[in-house]
Amino acid sequence: MSWLAPEHIDPPRGPDGRPQGPPPITWRLGMGLLGAVLGSFVSNLDTRLTTFSLADLRGGVGYGVDEAAWVAAAYNIAQIAVVPITPWLAGIVSQRRAVAGFVILATLAGALCPWAANQGYVWFLTMRFLQGFGCGALIPLLLGILLRHLPLHQRIYGLTLYALVTVNTPLVSEWIAGILTDIVHWQSIFYFAGAIGPIVLGLVLFGLPTEPIKLEVFRVADYLGMFLMALFASLLTVALDEGQRLDWFSSAFIVSLFAGAVVSLVAFVAVELYQKAPLVNLRLLQRRNFSGGLTIIFAFSISTLGTSLLLPQYGMSVRGFRELQVGDILLLPALAQLLVCAVAPFLLRVLEVRIVLALGLLIVAMGARLSTFVDSDWVRADILPAHIMQACGQPLIMVSVVVIATSTLQMTDALAGATIFNVVRTLAGSVGGAIIGGILTVRERVHSNTIVDHLVVGTVTRPIGALAGEVRRQATTLAVADAFGWMGLIMLGTMLLAMALNETKLFRAPAVGR
Repeated sequence: MSWLAPEHIDPPRGPDGRPQGPPPITWRLGMGLLGAVLGSFVSNLDTRLTTFSLADLRGGVGYGVDEAAWVAAAYNIAQIAVVPITPWLAGIVSQRRAVAGFVILATLAGALCPWAANQGYVWFLTMRFLQGFGCGALIPLLLGILLRHLPLHQRIYGLTLYALVTVNTPLVSEWIAGILTDIVHWQSIFYFAGAIGPIVLGLVLFGLPTEPIKLEVFRVADYLGMFLMALFASLLTVALDEGQRLDWFSSAFIVSLFAGAVVSLVAFVAVELYQKAPLVNLRLLQRRNFSGGLTIIFAFSISTLGTSLLLPQYGMSVRGFRELQVGDILLLPALAQLLVCAVAPFLLRVLEVRIVLALGLLIVAMGARLSTFVDSDWVRADILPAHIMQACGQPLIMVSVVVIATSTLQMTDALAGATIFNVVRTLAGSVGGAIIGGILTVRERVHSNTIVDHLVVGTVTRPIGALAGEVRRQATTLAVADAFGWMGLIMLGTMLLAMALNETKLFRAPAVGR
């Protein structure tokens, strides 16, 4: 994965002295890359669709709050558990077969979800788990495919596509979810991705090269390391997803999950330090750009959730919006991201990567600051400026942090580095959601108590029910403003870390005639 050339890394070179890399892209390979990008987009989209439309799923299937929560948890567990084994599996069966297999699994399981819902709760959970298992592998596979098949001087364009898939999907999916649930039917959520699956499968099988199966990889695999990492990630994901609902450490179940996650993490570190062929070379964390990039991923996850989670929270709880109304607001920021992604490669060519990263963090911080002025009467025109600003900064953050995090990785470190990066990236969403959920809950209680304390007895003319609803609405608005404020502060703090990283230089296109 030494597709970048920092000053202290000497990339492999050919007889002419130029950096070695894959040959130019053919139109057939381009179709295969398009299929991988489309598959990852649909995978990310499916995750968001069922998250945003959970209330409609509950109403359509007839599940209670606890049952519906485990429907989402089953998907999330499978999605994170598959990440550690994805690079290893692709190394055995090839990227082409791996993508095809996971697309088939995700498509069939998703299409069977409405049927399974009528067969019983266990059947529905099983289909959701299998669907998450298939979808969770596609985005890690996309990164590996782009890095392997794009020429060195063009990989920045592939990373921009990767960034677009990661940050644009949360915005677009709210709009699509609104159309499917408000206009069509809740079951269409599952059929939507299933309809695109055959297209993805055809493009991938047609375009990606056929490679032999390498069964000898089975003999050197770190099976214990893969199991412990998957166990740690799964336990932590469930604890973070269910902690808010079960009141965190007041629940023995949540405490047990966190304890199990800690034990499995300690065991994983011990195994990797003494394993001859470890799944993850933990010494990679000693490299400043790699460990710093992983740290920034957590802050990045909060920046994306600022738009894709806080705005729906405000719109539905305070303004009474449906998914489609929130989606209409998020659609314009999504279009603005497309423009930013178009110019991001140019910025990375003319500016040092750390500068582009810091610029993205600053833009998101400024947008978060504008969002702290939110009130309960904001309309579309009030909401859009701040969220367009945040959306525009997110692609710059994502593409820059991928470049920086992997800039010091040699080919021998590629598998370990990709595994760590994708596990951290996937976990970051759960961690960020838990952090923002905690801020909203705590600050809403504080503001509710403050508002009630300032009510003067004898001057209140509203019925108690209406008054309680208005207090809750105003407290939620203030809590959302507080969450945006914290998000802005985290972005500003991350800027300092970004500037402390080592300089990263991109490969240039070979000079014509040399």
